[in-house]
Amino acid sequence: MMVYLPALYHGIMKAKFKTTCSECNAPIKSGEEIAKNPAGKWVHKYCAPESEELP
Repeated sequence: MMVYLPALYHGIMKAKFKTTCSECNAPIKSGEEIAKNPAGKWVHKYCAPESEELP
């Protein structure tokens, strides 16, 4: 059974500061939508997994 979780555990927010996406290594600009990945790192919204299979 596949259970869909909202795009990320901590939700999506807008970046307050410039940083680098830990998934694709591209820059994250202030104001871009970001989310935390399962490792707790900030990534672009589109780099974050949108669903996870639960047992």
